[in-house]
Amino acid sequence: MSDIKKKKLIHKRDTCCRQVHCPERENLGLQKELEEVRQELRLAEKVFAGSVEGTVITDADFRVLRVNPAFTRITGYRTEEVVGKQLPWFEDQDFVQQVNISLDEHETWRGEYRDTTKSGAEYVSWLNISSVKNTQAKVTNYIIAVLDITQEKYREEENNRYLEELNTAYRRFVPRRFLEYLEKPSIIDIELGNHVERSMTVLFSDIVEFTRLSESMSPTENFRFINSYLSVMEPIIAHHNGFIDKYIGDAVMALFDGKADDAVRAAIAMLNMLVPYNEGRARAGYKPIDINIGVNTGTLMLGTIGSPKRMEGTVVSDSVNVAARIEGVNNIYRTSLLIGEETYNALEHPGDFAMRHIDQFKAKGKSTTVAVYEVFETDSPEVRDAKLASSDFFVQGVQLYHDGQFAEAKRVFNECIVRCVQDQVARYYIDCCDRHLNIETTRW
Repeated sequence: MSDIKKKKLIHKRDTCCRQVHCPERENLGLQKELEEVRQELRLAEKVFAGSVEGTVITDADFRVLRVNPAFTRITGYRTEEVVGKQLPWFEDQDFVQQVNISLDEHETWRGEYRDTTKSGAEYVSWLNISSVKNTQAKVTNYIIAVLDITQEKYREEENNRYLEELNTAYRRFVPRRFLEYLEKPSIIDIELGNHVERSMTVLFSDIVEFTRLSESMSPTENFRFINSYLSVMEPIIAHHNGFIDKYIGDAVMALFDGKADDAVRAAIAMLNMLVPYNEGRARAGYKPIDINIGVNTGTLMLGTIGSPKRMEGTVVSDSVNVAARIEGVNNIYRTSLLIGEETYNALEHPGDFAMRHIDQFKAKGKSTTVAVYEVFETDSPEVRDAKLASSDFFVQGVQLYHDGQFAEAKRVFNECIVRCVQDQVARYYIDCCDRHLNIETTRW
């Protein structure tokens, strides 16, 4: 073919290809587009087959169309075993309902799911379920990504078990309620200086003449005795919605965040428990014990003190110190249970308790006096009734005593003794009157 003829043919072809509706040009463009689609499909297939995540493609009814090899590795199910079927996950109606609600709102559901493999082994997966919709916004397929998190979940659960065991061990030293007040989920979250202010009722309890009692025992016997006693008293405090903040030798310091009535009822229950406890000591050949209890209510700071290397939880407040002083003056008035005025005023049901105002005393370090009330609910019915019957005489005697009319006060307190021989507070006041009268006599 001559060169002139070849040039004419090339010109004719180029002119044809420049035409808008040139079939030859359109075929070349379609072939190119098809090749690009094929490349994308080959790439998608490669990603689908090689993904470390399990992938499941289902129809609109969650029937499986395809699964990738990673899904088989995770679940043990091959493609031919699940194609055309619903996966066991979708037999769980609650699960299906959760998924459908989420897909309606967000077109995606993500969450953790536990299941068993074909061999029966438990596994945990993180599922990501997405819906595919057509141009009419109708769901045609679902694509489910399955990530095996079994090992991570087991490690997390193991860590949680360890943390719970750690917290359980520490709760023997730091009360659980202490952490709750500081809004700390775990002991490891506690930091030096964490604190919170609360209104609480403080209960102090001490064994009468413990020092003398302990001198007759060996160190081992001392520890055995203290633990025996405290193991009986701690459940009583817990039963009445309190918790023990600390043990101070044989002494107990407990806190009550609810009603002041709870603390008073706990104190009464502790005194009542002494009866069977001492019966057990008698059978074992030991002497009985007595305890004194002081209760006070007020605002306190609960938190951690010390240093970053050594800290402890404690409560700091004037009301705490007063509670300790009230417990101590039981020895003066020859009583077993005294409560402060703040506790008395905080009682929701004061009529539930047999009690009386017995004195005002000045606590160490305080410029004002503290009113104290004797709770004699644990006295025998006869003594309790006799004290209640002589209450008017008792109130009159206390007033006369503080007015300095000691002779008249003594006469009134003797009336109390006539009605209740076991009234130790009245006897205390008679002794005080005698001392004042003797001083007056000596002066004259």
